[in-house]
Amino acid sequence: VRPAHLKALYEKIIADVEGGSRTGVPTAIRAHVHLHAAFAEAVRSDELASNPCARVRPPKAAAKVEREVALADVVEVMRRAIVANDVAMATLIRVALATGARRGELGALRWSDVDLEDGRVTIGRALTAVAGVTSVKGTKRGNTKRLAIDAGTTEMLRRWKAECDRTYTLAGDTMAESWFIWGRTDGREPLHPDTITARWTRLRDGDPKAEPPVPKVPLSFHDIRHATASFMASNGVGPAEGAGRLGNTPAVFLGTYSHAAPEKDRPIANAIGAAIDAALG
Repeated sequence: VRPAHLKALYEKIIADVEGGSRTGVPTAIRAHVHLHAAFAEAVRSDELASNPCARVRPPKAAAKVEREVALADVVEVMRRAIVANDVAMATLIRVALATGARRGELGALRWSDVDLEDGRVTIGRALTAVAGVTSVKGTKRGNTKRLAIDAGTTEMLRRWKAECDRTYTLAGDTMAESWFIWGRTDGREPLHPDTITARWTRLRDGDPKAEPPVPKVPLSFHDIRHATASFMASNGVGPAEGAGRLGNTPAVFLGTYSHAAPEKDRPIANAIGAAIDAALG
């Protein structure tokens, strides 16, 4: 097997798979990965002198361009949580929108990660769930972000903390800074990530039978992150600052819609917060 044979194979896969380059390229890439592993095993067994896949560049998938998500649509779901007196979800959605954090990163936040005096949140962990067991690990990219948050988001966190403290005190317990912000009944254990999604979905789906009807907002929980990214991209936030806030690289931020300097991060936080407040009315 020569590199030219592999190139021809990949081109044929792309041409033959239904959907053309949209679905054919990922299929060809998977074929390359499996062939590379098979040939590598043959080299280790002295059945082959060299791996032909090592001399071939696999097909390159087109950069994924996320659809633009309106911040106001996310705020509508948050408004529903406020009306339902679901302070936990209202606060979680606001923090998600203010930071652009992933679901697992939000679920892993402890009170010790929040500085309510300085208005900052430190994101350095994330939740993972395997076979129904939830555990805490590092973030997707293994980095730690210390993000500024606006005054409105800080105030919602402050009120939620006070409510949690009252609840635990009435139960004869004392809340610790190491407890999860959105934890289970006693705060010592995190919520399962799917629980966060399920609670979002109930709010998002609304009630078409209500009077007046409450329509479904066609957004996934992950779309909150895209709403934050869309807002930053459309408001002139540079790739280094936007990527720093999302925990991506500047290339990813530019391709789909750094760690930002702290003095530049605060105006971003304030702008997102002002937009949330404006949408809430």
